[in-house]
Amino acid sequence: MKKRIVAAIDVGSHAIRMKIGELKGSGEFVELETFRKTAIIGHDTFLTGNITYDSIDRVCEILKNFKKRMEAYKVTTYKALATSAFREALNRDYVLDQIRQRTGLKLEVINNAQEQFLTFK
Repeated sequence: MKKRIVAAIDVGSHAIRMKIGELKGSGEFVELETFRKTAIIGHDTFLTGNITYDSIDRVCEILKNFKKRMEAYKVTTYKALATSAFREALNRDYVLDQIRQRTGLKLEVINNAQEQFLTFK
C-alpha cells in the first residue's frame, strides 16, 4: 500500500500547531514532524469580540508557512480546526474567508463538545 502523508492543524486561542505524519494501512499514525507558532488570537476575541487585522495577518503568515511544509512532505489530506477564539469572534466568517483566500486552507470551527472529545482522544 502506498504511504499516505497527512496533516492536522489546530488554530487555538494562544498558538497554532501542526502535526505531519504517515497514516499506515492499519490506521496507525506515525508522527514525522510537529510545528508550533504563537498567535494570541484569543486576546483579541475575548477583549473586543473581534479578531484584529494584525492577528489575521499573523495567522495567515503562519498558515502559509505550514502549507509550504505540507507541500514539501507531499501531504495528501489535511484537517484544520479552530476553537474558542474563532467560535466567539463576531467577525468569524470574515476571518475564515480571509484565511481561505490568502492561504488556500479551509478552517473548520468546532464546538466545545468536539474540542473536548478531540483533546481527550
